[in-house]
Amino acid sequence: MSLKAQEEKTVAARVENSIQEIQERLRRQKRDAATEEIRLKQDSKIQELENRLVQERETWVTTLKGQINKSESEDKDMESHFTMRIQEMERRWLEEKAHWNRLTITKDEELRKASEAFEKLNELTRDHEKLTDVHERLKEATEAGKGRLQELEGKMRGAMDREREYFQVKAEGDRARDQLRSLQEKYDRDTASARQAFKEREERILSDNERLQSDLGAVSKRIRTEYETEMRHIRSQHEAELESLKSEMGMELKKTKAQADVAGAALQRMRAVGSALEKQVATLRMQTSEANKLKDEVYRINERYKAEFLVLQRKWQEREVEIRHQVEGTTRQRFEAEKTKLKMRAQEEIQERIVKLQAQLRTEASAELAEREKNVRAEMERELAERSRRVQADLSEMRRKLESEIERKSSESERREADWKEKLLSKESDLAGAKSELDLLRGRVSQAEDYKLQAAREKTEIEKTLAAERERNRIAEKAASSAESRIAQAMQKAELAQGDRAGLEQVRSAAEGRSAELQRQIDSLTLQLQDGERGKEELRREKDALQSTVTQLEVEHARLKETWKRKIDLAQREGQSPASAEPAPLPDPPAETPSSGGQSLTDKMKGFFGGKKQDPPAPPQEGI
Repeated sequence: MSLKAQEEKTVAARVENSIQEIQERLRRQKRDAATEEIRLKQDSKIQELENRLVQERETWVTTLKGQINKSESEDKDMESHFTMRIQEMERRWLEEKAHWNRLTITKDEELRKASEAFEKLNELTRDHEKLTDVHERLKEATEAGKGRLQELEGKMRGAMDREREYFQVKAEGDRARDQLRSLQEKYDRDTASARQAFKEREERILSDNERLQSDLGAVSKRIRTEYETEMRHIRSQHEAELESLKSEMGMELKKTKAQADVAGAALQRMRAVGSALEKQVATLRMQTSEANKLKDEVYRINERYKAEFLVLQRKWQEREVEIRHQVEGTTRQRFEAEKTKLKMRAQEEIQERIVKLQAQLRTEASAELAEREKNVRAEMERELAERSRRVQADLSEMRRKLESEIERKSSESERREADWKEKLLSKESDLAGAKSELDLLRGRVSQAEDYKLQAAREKTEIEKTLAAERERNRIAEKAASSAESRIAQAMQKAELAQGDRAGLEQVRSAAEGRSAELQRQIDSLTLQLQDGERGKEELRREKDALQSTVTQLEVEHARLKETWKRKIDLAQREGQSPASAEPAPLPDPPAETPSSGGQSLTDKMKGFFGGKKQDPPAPPQEGI
């Protein structure tokens, strides 16, 4: 029976062990399945995050490509705008050329009409000869002498009239030249005064800039010297405090053999030192706050000076443009008025001369005889031939001047077109630089560990770059429009006088030189501001180091304070005897002897600081 029970127990134990093994295997499989499920979930999450990262990266790449395409389309629009402007200038030049050709054709037509009128006058003269031939033959004998005298007087009067007309025309030409000379001198004086004003304005701006730079350097130097002096003073105080603390600690270690009141006095001194250190820390904090205030004040001063400089520069540019427009407008109005006056005067003189010539021809044809008629006709033919030759010479001279002006304008337009092409090439190089910067940004985005933060930073940088690019495009477009307006004005003034254009070109080159000089000054100020930022960063680092030093001093002070407090408490507890009812007074250090049977304060401190542990002190004997 017992054997069977033992077998059953054995079988039950085996079955139980098998069940436990099966349960353990099931639990292990379940745990493995749960682990595998968690791993699969984590893998799916990782895959999902990778897909999201890829999608976000593709979205960013698409956005950047869209922005680049937009910038390129804007550049193409600007290029097409410039091309249209150049074509418009060519069209205007062709229209002006056609206008001058029409004027030339009109003058030729007027000359042809004058020739036809002269031929009709010759025909009328021949008819008059036929009608007056009989009358001349009848009066030929009787009025021969009288006719000879009248002929001589008529020739004399004609010569005097022609001489008077010649001197009148010469005097009018001299007056016109004097007027043109006076206008040119006045324009030169106005240009010189405007140039002098520009020069004085530039000198004032340069002096203000130098003064601001000197003030900025003086303020930075003063702050740096004050900060260095204060830091040296703080370091010296800190070193003195450390030396005094070390000396006091040495004295305290030497005076540990003294009485408990000496230890209390040392504790009071340590508290005083702690309060002094706390005051020193508060002073350092106040000095740090003052240094921060000084830094903020310097930064505000720099920003204010920078803003004032930008305002002065913008006012100077606006004033320069306004003065240039005023000078150009007054000069153009003056030349237009003079041109209109000269044209009207020339037309009036031509009409008066034609009327005078016609009246003179009619009176001479009706009054003179046949012999005088032949001489007068020959003389008139010579004079008309001379005048026609002079008119032809004037027309050829005008045509030659017009052709030279047209050639000059065409060469000037070609030169300006070349300049615009160079500007467009420089703009394309700037765009290529911007594209390279965008490629660099793409590389940084792909290599960043924390994609979201890096993408945000890259987004802000790209927005700044695009804003700067748009600003540069706007400035270039404004400069192009202003340059086109200046070109149109220069072309209008070119029709009036060549010297005016040369003066304006000199003024424009001087203004460009001054703008380049101002740009160099702005770059130097930017470098100085960068140096100021670096100095500010160094001051910030020194401030952090000083704060860390102060923190270490505070920690060291707290640690020393706590250590001394524990040591004094332990010393006081060790100094109290557990067997005595009242605490006995401590003996003076000089009176202690080894045979006194008591434990000195030195032995107690040695035991506390790791010396050999002694037996508890015995109560002091009476009479000691």
